[in-house]
Amino acid sequence: VLTCQAIEIWEQAMSRTLALLAIACALLHGADSFRAVGVRSRLVRGAPALGVPRTAQVSLARLDMSDAAAQPEPAAPKPVEDTVEEKPLLETTQRSVVKALSWRLTAAVITLCTSLFFSGSLAQAGGIVAADFLSKSVTMFIGERLWNKSNVGRSGKGDSVGRSLLKAVVWRLFAAVNTLISAGIFTGALEAAAKIAGTDAIIKTSLFFVFERVWAKIPWGRYREGDEPK
Repeated sequence: VLTCQAIEIWEQAMSRTLALLAIACALLHGADSFRAVGVRSRLVRGAPALGVPRTAQVSLARLDMSDAAAQPEPAAPKPVEDTVEEKPLLETTQRSVVKALSWRLTAAVITLCTSLFFSGSLAQAGGIVAADFLSKSVTMFIGERLWNKSNVGRSGKGDSVGRSLLKAVVWRLFAAVNTLISAGIFTGALEAAAKIAGTDAIIKTSLFFVFERVWAKIPWGRYREGDEPK
């Protein structure tokens, strides 16, 4: 019995000695000594039961609180970016009609001026303008509907600059031949017809590009691919 009591007293004494030693190490070496295994927090909770002096308990508790304050807060999760691409903007039939007519009115003024300048005849110039207006209004509308089926250079934000430039060049190749034929019929002179068609091509290619960029900024008559036209 005496031997068992002696062993029990010895174990209690060793436990208190180890606890005091741990407290001393924490006070001497700072917060990093026992942070990794969480020893300090357990010592703070078990210090009164081990008979640790009150001053040591207070010092250990302060160090444990400083550890908690020094730990960085977990970073907030970053929001997942929306990578879904917007559907391309298509054009309604009404928009194509208005575009075709508005361009033909603009182009008619230019054709009238060039035709009158090179032919010297108001009647001939009027005939060229009338033939151009009637034929190209229909062909431009058809061209707009065909372009509406192609998404080349088109995105959810509208037509790109490259698409507008490509449309201007493609349309002018057709329109120049049309004007050359009309001018040749009404003037009867191939040289005058070539000058009218050539001058038209230079002026109207640049002007049509600007025309397309202006319409690219107009939201009327547009809808998303897959949606019903409004």
